[in-house]
Amino acid sequence: MQVKLSMLSEKGDKILVVGYGNSVRSDDGIGLYIAERLGALRLSAVDVIVTQQLVTELVESFGLYSKIIFVDARQDGPEIHLRKLDVSKSFEMPVSHHLGPEVLVLLAAQIYHSHPQIYICTVRGENFDYGTEISESVRQRAEEAIRRIYSLISEEQTHARR
Repeated sequence: MQVKLSMLSEKGDKILVVGYGNSVRSDDGIGLYIAERLGALRLSAVDVIVTQQLVTELVESFGLYSKIIFVDARQDGPEIHLRKLDVSKSFEMPVSHHLGPEVLVLLAAQIYHSHPQIYICTVRGENFDYGTEISESVRQRAEEAIRRIYSLISEEQTHARR
């Protein structure tokens, strides 16, 4: 299932936020939660997609954006990690059914010659059991992740106005 919370029709210095995860696996839904919250802000020149999993159909629209921010949960690592993806590295195509942002970026470059800046924001979850509630501590991390992503978006919009 894929839900577009806000989509603009004009091409330019637009930003796409893609929140993904499993909404019925508790904290695994944190990427969806963050994207929905950012979509509710109705930020200028920012489109938001909420999806259960990354699919190749997303690649077609990547050329419309100067920056794409993927948001997801993770089971380990830092509580919040926002990093720019080094697209100069080569990525191997997966042999499983799971697609990560790196694969989609590779496909966009090879098929559509699309080269937006790519950021990945992950929030460490605690509970991945079946359920629809996000842990309180993970929700607090999400608020910090939203602030960081908002700051990144604001920097891009300030730069674009110059």
